[in-house]
Amino acid sequence: MTHTQSALAYAPTGESRIRIAAIQARAAARVGDEQRARSSLDVLRHAREEWPDADGLEQFGGLLRFPAEKQAFYIGGTYTLLGNYERAERHAAEAIALYEQGAPEAYSYGDVALARLDIVTARLALGEVEGASEELKKILELPAQLRIRQLGASVKRVAKLLTHSKFDGNRTARELADAAVSYRTMDTQPKAPLQ
Repeated sequence: MTHTQSALAYAPTGESRIRIAAIQARAAARVGDEQRARSSLDVLRHAREEWPDADGLEQFGGLLRFPAEKQAFYIGGTYTLLGNYERAERHAAEAIALYEQGAPEAYSYGDVALARLDIVTARLALGEVEGASEELKKILELPAQLRIRQLGASVKRVAKLLTHSKFDGNRTARELADAAVSYRTMDTQPKAPLQ
């Protein structure tokens, strides 16, 4: 976190500052530092209000950009890690909508898939198995070449959530758990034999 604090001290307004705050928020939430995660989200919100001044990097485009859809994705992921599931679902859904409505060249199937898993996690935490099922099936049906490694860990966490006692006797939860346990990402796909 020290590095992101230093980066924030030197970052200009605009997408650079927003990106650093988003990274710091998600990292803090991942290690259980709720106070820092929330204060980083406050920095992010404030940086979004200052955004009219371009910081130069967004002119280059591509990976240097940190547009609204990616911001919503990071915010949703942070709230998922913090256990604020209503906000997590709202921001993850916003990220998906922005990606789907945006320019095709800006679409990130990885971000969309991970945002869907934030929605799945939120819905399961709130006991909404059917709603979670709709989103999880979209992940489980992804072609093998689109199953990035990050999806594997998230799907495993979902599989664990599905084994919670509150889902005992729920056939949909059991079927989803079985499908999630057998889910394979690109780096875990069986290798084709050499010819």
